[in-house]
Amino acid sequence: MRIVFNVLIIIFTTFLVLSCNQDDPRLGGYSKIDGIVNNGDTYNNKIDSVYGIIYYDQIDIKLEKIAKSVFQNGRFYLNLPPLPEDRLFFTIDNRFPKSLISDTTVKINFLTLQCISMGYRIGEMYLHNSVNRYDSGFMECEYIYCNNPVRVKGIIQKKSNPYIVTSIYDLKFKKGWNVLTRSTSDQNFESKIYYTSNVLPSEVKWYPNIMLVHELIRQK
Repeated sequence: MRIVFNVLIIIFTTFLVLSCNQDDPRLGGYSKIDGIVNNGDTYNNKIDSVYGIIYYDQIDIKLEKIAKSVFQNGRFYLNLPPLPEDRLFFTIDNRFPKSLISDTTVKINFLTLQCISMGYRIGEMYLHNSVNRYDSGFMECEYIYCNNPVRVKGIIQKKSNPYIVTSIYDLKFKKGWNVLTRSTSDQNFESKIYYTSNVLPSEVKWYPNIMLVHELIRQK
């Protein structure tokens, strides 16, 4: 019965991945973020601006602000620039199963969004479809920059007592900024889906995670 269930999960999630990964001429829009925040108006007096941050340097980890936006009327706008080679911190096999990657020499980096108030970092923004990450059908997105096109495709199964977790990858990264979407199709996390989509799923919004202790920003 368990084998049959896992096979059904694979069939269902494979269909979902393929249906969400169609080519779209608006791909260049990845570099422009129209940040609609969940219950955004409640943060108008708490957040002044939003910084787009990358971390880099393999030895002495550094951060750099690559974009900035005023936070107003519950939303923000960011234009993400291309990243030079010396700002690409990882190779793609640091993040995804090496056996599924078409070119393991591709270099990548990730975008982090910081919430700023009066010069202090008060939290970060995350792109979700729900406040509770343990809900069945939870979905999250992440911006990733690649220096070359690369494909990550295949299925990995790992035992995580008492479940067998099936991770399905159907990633088609282009050179430049991409959006990675992860979703969970089962409440017990027996199946996870990883796919790239040319348009952000309509269900996701930005959720601020405000810290109790504020941190002074010291950066150029």
